[in-house]
Amino acid sequence: MNASTAYPIEAATVFGNPLAAVFDDPEHSSEEPRELIVGHSHRGRVLVVSFAERNEMVRIISAREATPRERQHYEESPFGRWRHEW
Repeated sequence: MNASTAYPIEAATVFGNPLAAVFDDPEHSSEEPRELIVGHSHRGRVLVVSFAERNEMVRIISAREATPRERQHYEESPFGRWRHEW
């Protein structure tokens, strides 16, 4: 299992986090519009999840644990309002 598929079920729980932050992902949107969501999973880990919306459904493309820097930015900003710096 690689980093992109390590958290498939856990990644879905990030969408239920009311403090999760969502960003457009234009760098990876050549074939379809993609977005990133960063937030706590049900296990308490901060995950970065790449996803696309298709026919009113969400398709998770990849998920990984946030880097220490990403986690710090996310946790220090109220309501997930941090600047997207990848």
